[in-house]
Amino acid sequence: MPIVILTICVVFIVYTLFDLIKNVQLDKRQKVTFAFLICAFPLLGSFVYVYSKFLFIKK
Repeated sequence: MPIVILTICVVFIVYTLFDLIKNVQLDKRQKVTFAFLICAFPLLGSFVYVYSKFLFIKK
């Protein structure tokens, strides 16, 4: 069971990094900030990025 949770977390983090690279709404400084946050705190950084992305979409 822990392997399944770990796999889901890794897939989520990798998806977030690829989405961050492709995102055209962010400038270079914001991308670097998010990339550093994701590398330093993988799950927290990914959740913050996805959450902020949904906030931008709703505006």
